[in-house]
Amino acid sequence: MHITLHKLSFKLLTSFGALALMIVAPAISRATVVYSNFGAGSSSNIDGNEVGNDTIGDNLAAGDTFTPGANYTLTGIQIALSCWGSCANNYTVEIVADSGGLPDTSTVLFSAVELGTALGLPSTSSLISIPTSISVLSGVAYWLVVLPDAAGADEIQWNWNTQSDASNQASAFAGGGPADTWYTLGQTPGAYEIDGTSSVATPEPGTIGMMLGGGLLLGFLRKVRR
Repeated sequence: MHITLHKLSFKLLTSFGALALMIVAPAISRATVVYSNFGAGSSSNIDGNEVGNDTIGDNLAAGDTFTPGANYTLTGIQIALSCWGSCANNYTVEIVADSGGLPDTSTVLFSAVELGTALGLPSTSSLISIPTSISVLSGVAYWLVVLPDAAGADEIQWNWNTQSDASNQASAFAGGGPADTWYTLGQTPGAYEIDGTSSVATPEPGTIGMMLGGGLLLGFLRKVRR
């Protein structure tokens, strides 16, 4: 009798121990495209939205919105930018919060300063890759914005890629900082892709304990009924 009970206990502990290991094992990350409006081959159009110096003296900033369909940890941004002439100054790429359907550049989730000298001419277009590691939430709107150099000396272009992107595009006329006002002008959004990883949530320790306890109780009741 004692041997039988010991065997039963060993089987139960082994089974539920394996279950516990599966439950507490690290979540598996899955790489995916969070958002993209690139066309075939990620090619870019020679035309696009202006960032920086324009013909009437504005210092333009540009932004496009995206809404993730799940919770993600972002891993990178690819954005199609180019330069009319020589861009000697740095520009900034940010991911910011949404406020009433417009970029809120006072709430910055990610920011990277990039070299203007690395941009090619519009006829060649540069696909800029920027690593990032921030978390975004399912169903929440965010903005990817490109901010010019403070003096507005350079004329950058955010190249178009597709005419079918229905997401909002916004522009600001004084650098796009927190004090600037953004407008939706009905322009075609610039081309970009945001990549990330999603993972399966791990249960809380209390939940694991309840599952193990319930399983052991069910096993005991089943043995008693025999």
